[in-house]
Amino acid sequence: MAPISSEIKRPLPLTLAIVAAIGWILAIGFWIAWATQGSDYEARIAEAEGARADVETRLTSLQAEVGTIEELTRQREALGAELEGLVEERAGLVGEVNRLSAEIEQNRAAAEEQAARLARTRSEAEATGQQLEQMRAEIQSIEQRLAERTQELADVGQRLEDARRQEAETRNSLAQLSEQAAGLSEEVATAEAAMQADREELAASEQRLQQLRDEVATAEASRTELRGRVEALAERRQALAADVADIERQRSAMQAQLTEAAAMLARRSEDLAELERRIAGRQQQNVEQLPPSGAPAASGEAATTAAPAGASQPDPAPPPGEQAPDAATEAEGAVPESAVTPGLYGAGPLEARFGPDGQFRIESTDGAALAGRWAVEDGSLVLTPSGSGESGGGRTIRCPVEPTEAGFRLGLSGGGCGSLAGAEFERR
Repeated sequence: MAPISSEIKRPLPLTLAIVAAIGWILAIGFWIAWATQGSDYEARIAEAEGARADVETRLTSLQAEVGTIEELTRQREALGAELEGLVEERAGLVGEVNRLSAEIEQNRAAAEEQAARLARTRSEAEATGQQLEQMRAEIQSIEQRLAERTQELADVGQRLEDARRQEAETRNSLAQLSEQAAGLSEEVATAEAAMQADREELAASEQRLQQLRDEVATAEASRTELRGRVEALAERRQALAADVADIERQRSAMQAQLTEAAAMLARRSEDLAELERRIAGRQQQNVEQLPPSGAPAASGEAATTAAPAGASQPDPAPPPGEQAPDAATEAEGAVPESAVTPGLYGAGPLEARFGPDGQFRIESTDGAALAGRWAVEDGSLVLTPSGSGESGGGRTIRCPVEPTEAGFRLGLSGGGCGSLAGAEFERR
């Protein structure tokens, strides 16, 4: 069921019905007031006329009853005062009648105006009569809903009584809570003291937090600086990775050449073994061809002949395409006295090992590696990767070097250092 507020908010017909009802009520009220006031005025006039006729009747009766002049005089004197009172009353009644006449005229004009308004209201009421009839049914429905709402209000009243009882119970509980609150006040005081201590601790914590913020700002600055260094190292790593890739290609090429050289060395070994067999067969033939007579001479001659075979023979000439190792090559194994001494060094993500036999190996944390021979020439560190040289395809790395307290540093001048330029190695 929709609430009454929704009925009140219905469109124009209900509004017109209410306006018509109010107009009828006002018209009936004006008419009743005018009729009541007019009747009152007429009654008061009739009462005044009746009092006048009564006075005249009494006066006639007195004149008939007075037998003599004395009696009439006495009666006149007796009635003089009454007549004066009546005259005064008459004058008052005449003034009242005049005043009432003026009020009647005013009320008559007002009544005429009200009659005109009533006529207009009647026309409006007649115009809205049909709508009023239609709305009566709706009013009855509203009254029915109002009765239902009244019942609901009765239910609400019952619930209100229940709520009042609950309120009484709540007041009792509130009294108990007040007693508890009195007990809790002391706890609150204790808690406030603890809060004061917490505030002091919070102030100290805020001061510590500000210090930590300053430290964080310093750490952020350091982080920015380290990020720059990491980016620089990343660039160096990329350059080193490119060099390592180049070296791997060179290594592959040199591996193929090494395989070919091993095959060639196997062939030369077989040729040398065949040559030795031929020399041994030739010597055996010479021994067999010696004459049995002249043993001393033959023995001496044989000794002379056999001497070359048993004597130390010079090394056979190397096979074609190969060169005997010279003194310069043998000297490469010696470690020169310089800023770089054999040992293990580190520079950021790089780890370098320089051996006393002239071999080196540089490894990176990402798995890239470079190995070969090393030497110091004219204040520069010369790194020759494995497989590079006259017959290899590798690239020799030459970097200016200078000693430091913990190791050595590679210079930036020259273009042969690649990604190692500026690296500072410390001994580990």
